[in-house]
Amino acid sequence: MENQLTLALDLMHSGMTVSLGGGHHMQLLAEAIKKDNLSDIRICSPSERSLSYCRKLGLDVIESPEALDIAFDGCDSLDQNLNLLKSNGGIHTLEKVNAQAAGAYVILTDESKIGQQLDPSVPLAVEVIDEAIPQFLRLAKELGLQPCRRISTSYMGYIRTRNGNQLVDCYTDNWAQIDYIDRTLSLVNGVVGTSYFKGLASTVLAETENGSVRTLRKDE
Repeated sequence: MENQLTLALDLMHSGMTVSLGGGHHMQLLAEAIKKDNLSDIRICSPSERSLSYCRKLGLDVIESPEALDIAFDGCDSLDQNLNLLKSNGGIHTLEKVNAQAAGAYVILTDESKIGQQLDPSVPLAVEVIDEAIPQFLRLAKELGLQPCRRISTSYMGYIRTRNGNQLVDCYTDNWAQIDYIDRTLSLVNGVVGTSYFKGLASTVLAETENGSVRTLRKDE
């Protein structure tokens, strides 16, 4: 992890506005930024937990800016074309906003998450407003998916996103047709965003079993 963090730090310099996504990798990167004395870097995040952690470290935290120099994130699955599934955290809509606003979008992950196709054990997570849930579930089933509204483990109810919407996890045997599936589901009125990130990652820093880092770049 240390080598991965060093490479990430090398991509930052004074005066940048940087987005950190959610998850443990991003907390470690925030610690590395603090330790490296990059105090004049401004931090934003789609994750309330990451924002809170950065404030605790004393980093300069700002609200969502119009443009970002660079955005860092993790992922749950990655294919050979650097397309991503970012499903587990449930903040993919806001993560995608920051990814699209950034001059570079860098993924920190483990090499084990890279495959020829996206991992079918990872669902396509879709943020949907309440009123559109019945229509969305019907279409997902027609597409051969197994949709499941995400339920909280800490209270008796459905998980809500930061925007107050529900999350529907869509499962399948393989993601060979994910481009078509994602486009079709995204056309439903009331769908806010999906966890499929197509063509957004510019660089992937993938840690190997021996601790070295494999660097993958878009269009290479």
